[in-house]
Amino acid sequence: MNYFDEIFNRIKEKLNINSDKEMYEYMGIIQGTFTNWRRRDKIPYEKINSICVKENLDLNYIINGKEKEINYKDENIKMINELDDEKSEIYYHKLKANTLESL
Repeated sequence: MNYFDEIFNRIKEKLNINSDKEMYEYMGIIQGTFTNWRRRDKIPYEKINSICVKENLDLNYIINGKEKEINYKDENIKMINELDDEKSEIYYHKLKANTLESL
């Protein structure tokens, strides 16, 4: 089993998805794209992150298979402190847009 399958098996488990067809339809992609990703063991991290945010899944578990207590606020602060001013501004606007979108 490759890394792609490990990740998508965890996603399917958490979302009660039973087949690849259900998975790629849920993701809004065609079968060929999903098959190519699997064959090349290409991990679509942005899609996976979007699924985790939308479904409130633990990204750490989905990617690494390890469930662990994470202080997300502290981790976010660490990441923000590592950004330069321009990237910090971009992150702010993305976070603000996401917050407004969820209202």
